[in-house]
Amino acid sequence: MTARNQHQHKCISATFGLMLLLLFHACDKPPVTAVYYAGDSEITEICLEDWNVAGPFTMQNDSVVMRDFAASHSFSLPVEKPDTAIKLWHKGPYHPRYGQLDLREVFGIGVTDTTRILERTVTYLSCTIKADRAKDLFLYVNTSMRCKEYVNGDSLTPVNVKEMKIYPVHLKAGDNTLLVRAQGARKKYWYEATLYDSTSMAGLYAEEHTGNIVNPVISNDSIVLTDDHQAVTNNDIKLFFSDVYGNKTSETVLRKGIVKYCVPGLKADRAYICSMVIGGDTVRQPVMTYAIEDVEARFTAMRDSLSTGHPRADEIDQLLYRVWKLGTVTGKMREDRWYPFKMPWLAYQLEHVFAHIDGTYGNDANEYNFKYLTYRSELDGCPQRYIFVTPNNVDRGRKYPLVVVMRPCSEKRYHLFFSPQISHQFVVNDMQAVADRYDCFVIMPEARMMLNEDLTPFAEAEMRLAIADAREHYNIDPDRIYLHANCSGGYRALRMATQNPDLFAAIALYAPVYRRNDEDNVYKACAPETMLGNLRATPLLIYGDPADTHSPFSVYADLVEDCDKYHIPYRLTLRRNSGQGYHGYHRLIVGRDACDFFKDKTKAHRTHVKYRFPVNDTTVADFYSRPFIYVYNAADTSAVYRQLVADVRKEYESYLYSILPIDRDTVTCRMPLVPDTRVTRRMLAEKNVLLIGENFGCHNVRAFAKEVINAKPHVKEDEVVLTATRNPYNSDGMALLYTSGRGPHFKHIINYPWRHGFRRTMTKDNIKE
Repeated sequence: MTARNQHQHKCISATFGLMLLLLFHACDKPPVTAVYYAGDSEITEICLEDWNVAGPFTMQNDSVVMRDFAASHSFSLPVEKPDTAIKLWHKGPYHPRYGQLDLREVFGIGVTDTTRILERTVTYLSCTIKADRAKDLFLYVNTSMRCKEYVNGDSLTPVNVKEMKIYPVHLKAGDNTLLVRAQGARKKYWYEATLYDSTSMAGLYAEEHTGNIVNPVISNDSIVLTDDHQAVTNNDIKLFFSDVYGNKTSETVLRKGIVKYCVPGLKADRAYICSMVIGGDTVRQPVMTYAIEDVEARFTAMRDSLSTGHPRADEIDQLLYRVWKLGTVTGKMREDRWYPFKMPWLAYQLEHVFAHIDGTYGNDANEYNFKYLTYRSELDGCPQRYIFVTPNNVDRGRKYPLVVVMRPCSEKRYHLFFSPQISHQFVVNDMQAVADRYDCFVIMPEARMMLNEDLTPFAEAEMRLAIADAREHYNIDPDRIYLHANCSGGYRALRMATQNPDLFAAIALYAPVYRRNDEDNVYKACAPETMLGNLRATPLLIYGDPADTHSPFSVYADLVEDCDKYHIPYRLTLRRNSGQGYHGYHRLIVGRDACDFFKDKTKAHRTHVKYRFPVNDTTVADFYSRPFIYVYNAADTSAVYRQLVADVRKEYESYLYSILPIDRDTVTCRMPLVPDTRVTRRMLAEKNVLLIGENFGCHNVRAFAKEVINAKPHVKEDEVVLTATRNPYNSDGMALLYTSGRGPHFKHIINYPWRHGFRRTMTKDNIKE
C-alpha cells in the first residue's frame, strides 16, 4: 500500500467511526443495534433483515459530504438534525413488519402516497456482523435504490457481472460494521441484502443464469459468454454442449476475465443444449449454430415432408406457429436483448422432434427441460396446448411432484405459445430454474381459458385432461399434485380445487381474488365461498404483499376469514414488495414460496372428507364437461338453416383458434359437427349431444330427438331457446336442444354457451327477418 493510500484509508476509517457515532448515539441510552453472527461454519447464508436506520438527510447536506468525499476521500456527516421542512425522521434500530426493509414503512409513508421525498434525500442503514475469524464472503443485494455499501470504512466494489449486485466482503475477526447509503429511485424504496459463502454464492449465481449462459446464436465454433461467470468463484466452471442425440462436446474450462472461447466440436446447422457446471450445480440453455432468420424455412420444409395425418403433426404445427410469430415481431420486442434467446428453445425442440419423429414426448432423456406440448382433446378432438417443465436431469425410475399453474384472466385472447405469461424470457428462465431447484415438474395448461371468464366446465374438464396427458407421458406422483395461481387465476384455482378436492395435495395462491359479483344463482352455487368447506383437509398457502395496490389484502381478506370458519389448514404470509418478484400479474409462472410450501405435502394417508357439491339441475355449460358432438340435419338445405349451422361453427372455431395465421388453408381444429346421417346409436349413448333444430331425416337421430323435444319447455313463437336435459340413452350424459318457436329456421343469437350457459335453459327473443 502506498503512503497516499495509507492516508486515504485512515481518513475513511476515522470518518466512518464519526458517521456511526452520529447515526447511533442517543442522548440517554444507546439503542440496540442489529447484530448478526457469521459463525465458524464454512457454509454461510445470512439474511440481513434488521437494520439501524438514520435519516433522511437533505440532499443539500449530503451533497456537501459526498463532494468532499469524492475530492479527498474524507467522509463526515453534518451534526445537526435534518432540515425542519422534512418532517420524516428515524434514528435507531428497525425490524421490518413484513420481511423486507422498505423506507416507506420505516417513515410511515402509505403505499398510495405520491410523495417522492425519499428520492431527494439520503438514508443510512447499518448493522454489525460478528465473525469468529477472518472470512471472505459475498454480499448479494436486491434493490432498485441508488446505494453505496461500506464495510469497516472501506467502500465495496461489485463483481463485474450484469444484473446481479454482488460484492466481495472481507470480515475481520470480531465486530464488523456494514453501512449503506441509500437513496430512493423510481418509486422503489426497499433494500434486501444477504451474506453468502463462495459456494452458496456460486449456486445462487448459477440459478440466476439459467437460460443465460452464452450468446444463443453461435458461429464459427466460437461462443461468447453473457457474463464473466468465473468472477464469482475460484472453483472451476465448465461448459459442454450436447445435441438432440445426446452426443457431447469436450468440456471447456472457463478463465476469469475471458468471455470468448473456441469449441471445435460444434457442427454447423445444429441446435444444442449448453450446460454450465458451477460448483455442485448445473444450469442449461439451448443454442443453435444457424441464423434466427433460417429457422422457419428450415423446419417448414421438414414439416412438409411428413405424410398427411402424421401423429406428431399437431405438435410441430403449434411450435411453428410460435416460430412464425417470433419472426413477425418488430420494434422494441425485436430489439430487446432477450429476443435472440427465444428462438433456440424452439429450434432445439423441433430438431428433437424430427430426430425422434416416430416417438413421442416424454420418452427420451435428451429432451430439453422446457417444452411446448400439444395433444388432441377427447372433448372435441381439437388440439390443446400446455407448457411443461422438468428438472435438468430426470430419473425415469422415480415419481416426481407436479405443480399445476392456473393462468390468470387475460384482457385479450392469446394463443398460449405467444401469451403474456411467456413473453419475457427471464420469466421463462426462472420457471426452468424453479423446477430444477425444487426437483419437480411444472405444467401450465391453456385449458380453453380466454378473455375475462371464470373457470367454466369446459375449461375445468380441459385442465383435468392436460394433467392426464402429462401423467401419461411423464412419471408423476398422483399423491403430490399441487395447484398454484395468483390474482384472478386464484379465483379459478379455488373453483378448480373446491370442485376437485381429491386432486391436489396442497394449494398456494398469491393475492387471490375470492369473490366476484355474479348475478347467476346457479353460478354462485359453485363459487369458492360456497364450496370452500370441501378443502378442510387440503393445506393452503395464502401469500401476498401489503404494499400491493393491484390486489391488496382486502381482495382476499374474506378468504382468510372463511378459512378460519371452515377450519381450513392454511398459512398466511405477507411479504412487502413480493409482488415485484412476480414481474407483473399476467406474467407469473411459478413462485419459490409456493414450492417451499409444497415440500413434503402429500395426499397419501389423508383423512377422507365427505365433500359437498351443488347437485341441482345441470346447466347448459355442463354440456362441455365431457366428450360431445353437434348434430345437424343434412337434408335441410334451406338458406336460413345452413346459415345457422355455419354461424354456430364459425363462432366455435374462431374462439378456439381453428385456423393458424401462418397458413390460412390449414384448419387445425374443428367444431365436432356431425350430419345426422353419420350419427350412430353408440355415439348418441357415449357423448353429450347438441341438436341444432328439431327435424332430422336419419332414424337414429329422429328417435333420439323426439325424446329430447318432449322435455323442452314452452317456447313462444318469437323466442330462441337452448335447453339442457338428460341424455335419453345415458343417464350420466346430457342432451341440448337449440331451437325456436318457429322450428329450426332462426338466426344464431345465443352465443358462447360454454361461457355463459350457467342456466338449464337460455332464452332470447328471435330477431325476425
